Amino acid sequence: MRILNEEILEEKGEVKVQKTECAVEMNVSAYIPESYIKSPVQRIDVYKKISLIENAADKMDIIDELLDRYGDLPKSVSSLLDVSLLRACGSACGINKIVKRGSSVVFYPDKMDIRIWSMLTADRKGSILMSLELKPYVTLRTKSGEDPFKKSIELLTDYRNIMNTAETEDK
Repeated sequence: MRILNEEILEEKGEVKVQKTECAVEMNVSAYIPESYIKSPVQRIDVYKKISLIENAADKMDIIDELLDRYGDLPKSVSSLLDVSLLRACGSACGINKIVKRGSSVVFYPDKMDIRIWSMLTADRKGSILMSLELKPYVTLRTKSGEDPFKKSIELLTDYRNIMNTAETEDK
């Protein structure tokens, strides 16, 4: 579908938006168990839908559909949905990789926007650390009991809002 959409845009003479591919390593079991969706065809269809998650609304639509069709979500399915949403948020913010290390989450941006990260660091005193080494990264410290997915998605949502505001102001 992505390739088809890119080709359609190219035929129309519109610019293709190059998305950053984002890998997520959160050390959770993220899959659809056979006991939850017995049909392999239906399971693959749900995997495809989950892979297309772009935002929280998409995630909620899939949750509603899964609850209606198959009942309560196993933890592994909830984790899969979280990983997919985090991956989409990271991709939209130009993040190549997101890795959970202990109680922290590390973000590896394609290009480090120091201005945006500095604003976020100021808003979250002590919970964000920037490293401007050869391969720059940003570390989000989470407190005991905090959901690293939720905190990471909140951070990337704020990043995206600042990024979109800056793009609007530049025009």
